[in-house]
Amino acid sequence: MNENIRGLYEGFEAYRTPNGGDYQKLLSAGTVVLDANVLLNIYRSSHRTREDFLDILNRVSERIWMPHRAVEEFWRSRQSDGVLNHHALKAREARNTLLKASKGAVDTLTRWAKDVQLERNDIEKQLFQLQKAFDGVLKLVETRAEQDTLKESGDTNKDPVLARLEPILRGRVGSPLSNDAYTAALAEAMRRGQAKEPPGFKDFDEKPESLAAGDYLVWEQTLVEAEKRKTGILFVTGDVKEDWWQLRTEFAPARPRAELVEEMLRRAGQQLFMVTPSELMRIAKDILNVTIEPGSVADLAHLEQEASTYHVLIEPGFDESLDRLSEEDGAKAVKMMAHLASLGPMARSEGNPHQGDGNVRMLTLDDLIIIFLVSEKRRRIIFLSLHVL
Repeated sequence: MNENIRGLYEGFEAYRTPNGGDYQKLLSAGTVVLDANVLLNIYRSSHRTREDFLDILNRVSERIWMPHRAVEEFWRSRQSDGVLNHHALKAREARNTLLKASKGAVDTLTRWAKDVQLERNDIEKQLFQLQKAFDGVLKLVETRAEQDTLKESGDTNKDPVLARLEPILRGRVGSPLSNDAYTAALAEAMRRGQAKEPPGFKDFDEKPESLAAGDYLVWEQTLVEAEKRKTGILFVTGDVKEDWWQLRTEFAPARPRAELVEEMLRRAGQQLFMVTPSELMRIAKDILNVTIEPGSVADLAHLEQEASTYHVLIEPGFDESLDRLSEEDGAKAVKMMAHLASLGPMARSEGNPHQGDGNVRMLTLDDLIIIFLVSEKRRRIIFLSLHVL
């Protein structure tokens, strides 16, 4: 940047919204950096979306580079049930919920018939139609899981995703940091975690230090590579937390944290841009004229949103506390439930899902104290008890 020519944006690049020309230049002459979650979400995608996204990566493969730490995290996380077995797990959850709903619907209809003195044969047709409808939905869930599950992906020799990714990433993965550089980066990651400086400081709330430092190690390796390449950086990540992003508002799109943009300019003299996988697909579709299925972008966006959404689990004892609160102050109970619903999808906990996994915290809502446990790793909030001041 010429220090003698300054305008509204010089020195304030972090606040400028990218345009089509920026992305055109990045995809033709920049460096497209992939985070680990970009590859992991390929397994969680539907068959249609998976193929579309791999086609996009193949089209921009000459520009792709991946930090060594990101590849390390990919291999460590790939073997988990939540990745390789994602579709089967989701189908099982849906099936269990639908079976409970089916039984509840039949029981409700049967109980109503008794209450109004109807005979069983008076509702046989409706019961049959109800069961047939649920059976049809269950069949849909099973069929879709069958289509989307990669059955032999546990064997790396037979995994179709790895077969597509290997030529795309061949020669495009960075080297690990030297021992001295790694030690220094780990110390800096810990400092940033304590100081709440991006990237990745939120991980220090839940993960061991060596794992919590992962985001910063990916970032440091990206900075080092940007210094060598001297090109603009398009960082692609499905991590949409505020320790990477200035979050979207009603009036402005999400953008990289200003601290990260400024650090990239300071260290490498290059502009940093960030997109999610769904945004990369949308941008590349328009710029590269790639044909993709209409729902693929929305499918990836859903996965990104799901990863940033907390699942609210209600402990059995919480119901008793809420019942007492409802008797004492119905309006406050309604407000409480609205607050829960705003945090994410709600479900009853089974067993002890929070044991050893998360930190107990306290929230004060007016004169109501809510004791809950947060698991960043599992993206869960487990509400434990209520106390009225």
